[in-house]
Amino acid sequence: MLYRDKATGTLGSLEHIKRLHPNVSPGLDFAELYCDPVGQGDYPVDAAEYETVRALGVEQSGDEWVQTWIVHTIELEQYRARQVAKLSELRYESEVSGFDLGGVRVRTDHKTRGSLVEAKLAAMTTLGKQRQWKMANSWVTLTDSDLAQFLAAIDNHVQQAFDNESALSQQLAAAETHAEIAAIDLFQGWPE
Repeated sequence: MLYRDKATGTLGSLEHIKRLHPNVSPGLDFAELYCDPVGQGDYPVDAAEYETVRALGVEQSGDEWVQTWIVHTIELEQYRARQVAKLSELRYESEVSGFDLGGVRVRTDHKTRGSLVEAKLAAMTTLGKQRQWKMANSWVTLTDSDLAQFLAAIDNHVQQAFDNESALSQQLAAAETHAEIAAIDLFQGWPE
């Protein structure tokens, strides 16, 4: 809770204001004698995601002191950049989230993708060799054909993530107002 020092107008916690008055007798009701509690006031709960709410100050309203607030709209390009960064994070999460293929959970993180490419390159010199491969939830035996199919499915999944990011990026770039940017659903269109 926020308090206002009656003598100086200083704002702070009760402990902070007590430190400003070191000689007060411990038996006194410090808060009642030296402080006014500060109410939250009318906090703007309906601020948009492109607005920030900041404490402006404290003002007296009748017998009470209340916090006052200001809503600040961030610059359009700053908001756009924030959404582009969020979009990039969503694409990465989608890209490496994996997917189910025939009851097998296929990992799509960078390490797994690199290992599968190495296995595919090795398969070019050892045709017909079957490989045991640990998937996210089971072991599978991969033939050369299976390996090619897994790589194609992974490539498709990853490409869908990048395609979706590209489409949503274009929408963000074309938006001309805060409201148009806010209306773009960044959570749509990602591969499952």
